[in-house]
Formats: sequence, C-alpha cells, structure tokens
Amino acid sequence: SKELTKVVIHIQNEIYRYLEDQKYYHGFVSETRYRDYTEMTFLTTSVEGFARWYIMFGDKATLMSAPVHKAVVKLAKTIYDKMTQKIY
Repeated sequence: SKELTKVVIHIQNEIYRYLEDQKYYHGFVSETRYRDYTEMTFLTTSVEGFARWYIMFGDKATLMSAPVHKAVVKLAKTIYDKMTQKIY
C-alpha cells in the first residue's frame, strides 16, 4: 500500500525499443504511439527512482509530470556540479 505518482513521458520512437523490457520495472500502465514519439504513462512508487532511470534516456524524451521533473532537475544539477569541479 504505497503512494503512487502518475508520470507521463514522450519518448522518441527511435529509442523506444531500448525501454521495452525496463518499462515494467517502473510502473508502466499504458502507451499511445504517435508519428514521432510514444506517450507512455506510469504509476511509480519512487519519484527519485524514476528520475534516475529517466536520466539514462532523457536527451531523447520529454517529461510531462512535475514531481519527476523536479527530481530530474535536482539530480542533473548535482551531476553537473560534480562534473565541473576540479578533480586534480
């Protein structure tokens, strides 16, 4: 009995095949295919977990859901900050 968060993404059809098996682990509910993209709907139990998964293909997708959008921005900023720090 966990709280579910609805997430909608638009994924470019050219990379859709890479998500075929993984989508079920993230609460996949439904999808509608359009000419250039597929709209996918999920009910996730973990906003942060979904955000981390989304980052793997986010350059080829658009998030349509605010809670996950905020989590992705936070993670991306953290990654950016780490990548721009001097390591030496």
